[in-house]
Amino acid sequence: QMETNRNLLWAMVAFLAAPALSSTQFHASWSHTGDAKVTSESLTVVWDGVKHHHHHRSHRLEARFCEGEHECHLVQGRLKHKGTGQKSLWMATAKNLKPSTTYRIEVMEDIEKWSSDIFNVRTAPAQTSHDQSFQFVFVGDLGLMNRADGLSNSTERVISLVSSLDPLLVLLGGDFAYSDTDSRYSSVEQSIDMFFEQMKPFASKSVLMPTYGNHERYEGLKFWKKRFVVPHGVSEDTGSFYSFTVSSVRFISIAAPKCNKGLDQIGLKWVETELKAAANDPDIKWTIPFFHVAPFANGHSHPSNMVLRQQLLGLFTNYGVRIVLNAHDQNYERTHPVLASKNKRENFYTVEHSENIKCYDSATKGTIFVKASPGGKLSNQHKDFSHFRDEIPEAYTAFREDGHHHILNVKVSKDGNELHVQCLGIKDEHDDIPTIIDDFHYRLGNECNYKKNRADRVLLKAKQNGEQLVLIN
Repeated sequence: QMETNRNLLWAMVAFLAAPALSSTQFHASWSHTGDAKVTSESLTVVWDGVKHHHHHRSHRLEARFCEGEHECHLVQGRLKHKGTGQKSLWMATAKNLKPSTTYRIEVMEDIEKWSSDIFNVRTAPAQTSHDQSFQFVFVGDLGLMNRADGLSNSTERVISLVSSLDPLLVLLGGDFAYSDTDSRYSSVEQSIDMFFEQMKPFASKSVLMPTYGNHERYEGLKFWKKRFVVPHGVSEDTGSFYSFTVSSVRFISIAAPKCNKGLDQIGLKWVETELKAAANDPDIKWTIPFFHVAPFANGHSHPSNMVLRQQLLGLFTNYGVRIVLNAHDQNYERTHPVLASKNKRENFYTVEHSENIKCYDSATKGTIFVKASPGGKLSNQHKDFSHFRDEIPEAYTAFREDGHHHILNVKVSKDGNELHVQCLGIKDEHDDIPTIIDDFHYRLGNECNYKKNRADRVLLKAKQNGEQLVLIN
């Protein structure tokens, strides 16, 4: 009996001394239809767990979603991706959650073995709520930290900045790992592992929703699609198209990873269908497309994609899109409101100038394109930011800056009628305090007196080497 007790004691000591299991690759998203009910009443989580060759329910890992200390939802996970090493990728979706509520999330690393990590992720506000406020961040062109060439020395600072803002949602703007130009890892999947590990400061508490860039295309989009969970949409070789609604905002992820080419007809038709549906939905106040390659860009690295501009500007004008988010060209640019011209000839468009470029309202006509890049990774081409080609800004330019890493921090007001957009900048890896690069408001009322302040409308003809002024009215 004494020997048995001694063995039990040593077993207990060994258990207590064993290192706590720590989960990896964790991130949260919204899936299924992506409608407002999904984002306010469900969460999907993805994480790395021990690989099991048995597919019986008893061998499936689980996730626990808890509100407070006692009320928990235990959700059985399912295998998402078998993985290449000792672990597999698991996912679990909790439904019937409460809107605008933070859930403490725990996940199993192995059968009956819970990770020591605890994650805290919020559901979105309900579309019918009196408080529709939320905050989201847009960041792209990150790269993996500590590259040998020094091009990603600021990535850690940018990640810390995003984490400090504590947004409900992070829109990932493409070009995540650059594994095709980073030889430290033997496979794309190892690079993707490192990407999710370095995102942990904000992936542990914010929902991540991606759009893919040219470097994901070079690496193989199939590898990235295995890791993320997004709503149903259109998925072609060029990437994933999907949409989701948070409160009164409809986000549309457009797969535009090709530097000089546009969308195929399947993708283009899907985009128009989505824009039309959002425009006809009385509960949607803002439609925000986000995609990687920019239709308006004046940097040396990645100038404007004229094909995308020609394909999408008319649709954005027709369906009342007010703001579009892009990355790719490593600087910050914001356009004046831009409209597709009534002139039927190709590449003509109209820019609406105003004396006040800090405030827009319901009298504003046209789409504002906001390009924020890089999110830590300097250009491969020039080993620097993408400095502007022209000393004098193009006529479409409201504001621009090419000396910082940039992210967008966007706040939606309590009544859902206002967007407050800030561009925050980090100069380099030594920069502890972010700089407010740009700051503007867009309101659905008439508070800005925009119509009174409007100066002129400029008709321009687009050229690859610059915009040609045609007419001022």
